[in-house]
Amino acid sequence: MLRDVVKCINILAEALEHHRESENVWIAYLEMNMKRAGEEDTREMFEQGVAFLPKSVVIWWRYFVWETGFERKENVLRRMLVWFSGDESSSMDSTLRSSTVLSVAIQLMKLYLENLDESQTARSFMAIFLLCRDATELAQFKLNSNLSKRASGTFLPPLRNTWATAVLTDSDLAKAWLIYLHFLYHGTLPQSVFLPYPHDYLVRDEYFCIRWDVGRTNSGATIPSGIEHSFFRQLFHSCVNAWKSAMPTDESKQDAFMTPWLAILKNFVEFWSVSGSVGDERIFRKVWDGVLEAVPEKFLGIVKCLVNESSDDEVLVPGSFYLVNRCVKELLATNGKNGEAVSGISETIIRVVDLLINSVRCCFEGLEQVR
Repeated sequence: MLRDVVKCINILAEALEHHRESENVWIAYLEMNMKRAGEEDTREMFEQGVAFLPKSVVIWWRYFVWETGFERKENVLRRMLVWFSGDESSSMDSTLRSSTVLSVAIQLMKLYLENLDESQTARSFMAIFLLCRDATELAQFKLNSNLSKRASGTFLPPLRNTWATAVLTDSDLAKAWLIYLHFLYHGTLPQSVFLPYPHDYLVRDEYFCIRWDVGRTNSGATIPSGIEHSFFRQLFHSCVNAWKSAMPTDESKQDAFMTPWLAILKNFVEFWSVSGSVGDERIFRKVWDGVLEAVPEKFLGIVKCLVNESSDDEVLVPGSFYLVNRCVKELLATNGKNGEAVSGISETIIRVVDLLINSVRCCFEGLEQVR
């Protein structure tokens, strides 16, 4: 058996001599060597792998999963963060690059929580990840006390001018903010944030609603209860205003932009509905009216659905079927909250049917929308 393993390793080593840039050969070689090589030899092989193929997300993650000990795992993750957010990786597929950076950042949060048992470290890191202006600030987050002040919520720069905005796609940026807000409120990462094993180091490609209507699930929540309302209000205002100011004028780009923005708006509305007081209604209306002014007409109906303000005339068809489904869910959820009878045909059901019909009709030229 051992002779067969050695024979396979020799064959793969010879293949690497001629195919140094083959990811599949490298992975097979590393997997086979890990069965017999010592820790230092295996680590040296991984170093060679990422040196020859620094763009290989798979090899980097295999390295992280194999590595042992807090400091060594942190070192791999921080090197990944620097490399995949740097100029050398700018030629990569932007979606893959962005999702890798996001997953690395959340794994670092998880690592700090599990090994340091100190939520403040995880909070400071994620705050600086989202708010810093360049990668240098992020690399020095443990040493720079001024940067740590940003984790207290006392300072928020223009969010569209941050390093994270330049590196992450709008979709991943929204996920990062939602994960951060969840952590601040509950003191934990969202339960289903990662994919299932064996890919449990990757962040799921989906949005979620934070449970603002339940008590904190962990005593490690990092915002004192006395200031949480003003703190989250400030964060949400900054997030909403940042997305509002970045609304694309090119209609072909608006669908992709609106999906993550709706996730932020949905959480914004839910937060206000649970924690807002009577005196805050004026502030909410001012922010919300600004949102409605910035939203393109074809999305106005679905945005208003979030606060149950849409009218029959505004049941327009978003270009994205994801947004159609989201609008239907919001309408039906609102229908249930308002206690409308299940039997019979309610106004909400009629609007839902119109929306679904129009979503099909928009695929064909010459068909007018149903009113």
